[in-house]
Amino acid sequence: MRLSQAAVAARMSALGYSWHQQTVGAVETGVRRVTAEEILGLSWALMTSISELIKPADDDKTVELPDGRPIDAVAVRHSVDGVVTPVIQWDGNTPPAADFSLTVPLTPTFASALAGLEERIAELEAREKAQPEAAQ
Repeated sequence: MRLSQAAVAARMSALGYSWHQQTVGAVETGVRRVTAEEILGLSWALMTSISELIKPADDDKTVELPDGRPIDAVAVRHSVDGVVTPVIQWDGNTPPAADFSLTVPLTPTFASALAGLEERIAELEAREKAQPEAAQ
């Protein structure tokens, strides 16, 4: 289901949020951040889960912290799914250096699942390429 900005704003307003079409546009473009309460309202307005709203897209490789440091998107997806992965190694209250690339360690089970997914994606891509050729 695809909703217009006006429809999303109308649904958010119906839930008691002071949202307008411009608010939706500002959120979509990253100009405006969303509060925790608004994430709840958006999940209801868009008829989806909070985790689906905040989970990085499947093709995202990294997610940036506000200071620009990249976080591996897999680690973020794990966190959204409730899997605790020690992504940041703290030294007291000091985070890692700004140029430190934060990545999720691959467990043997996860690495195996990832390899299986990559194989399945390759199969689907091969099948998709073969379909147009068969139609000609």
